[in-house]
Amino acid sequence: MTATTPTAEVVYPWSDPNNPTTYTVTLSIDNGCGVDVKQKDYTPDPLGIDAIAEGSFGLYPNPANDNVNFVLAGAASAQGTVQVMDIAGRVLASQIVAAGQINGEINLTELASGSYLVKISVDGNSSVNTLIKQ
Repeated sequence: MTATTPTAEVVYPWSDPNNPTTYTVTLSIDNGCGVDVKQKDYTPDPLGIDAIAEGSFGLYPNPANDNVNFVLAGAASAQGTVQVMDIAGRVLASQIVAAGQINGEINLTELASGSYLVKISVDGNSSVNTLIKQ
């Protein structure tokens, strides 16, 4: 794609987080005396795993439709649990986080649209994130 305006924005689709796609971005500047060309390879990280605090986790996509993925800040050294709760704290769905697991998927098809809490408990620590189901 070529953009000719200085404020052009190009939106690339997210790639599979397990198999990221690298894009080459090229900037060509023609000032009338010559053309300067700069290139940079960029691999987008849709989740920003480096930004997840130790003992926490990330959810994507959020808002979600039928499934949401979770990514732990580090591999679980022991078995844990993932719980989806309503705002009142009632557990609506639960699944196991295996020792060594870093990511997983939560099925949301049985839940109505709305706001939920997702609690992951691993290695004696618990963390809660909010989730919007569309």
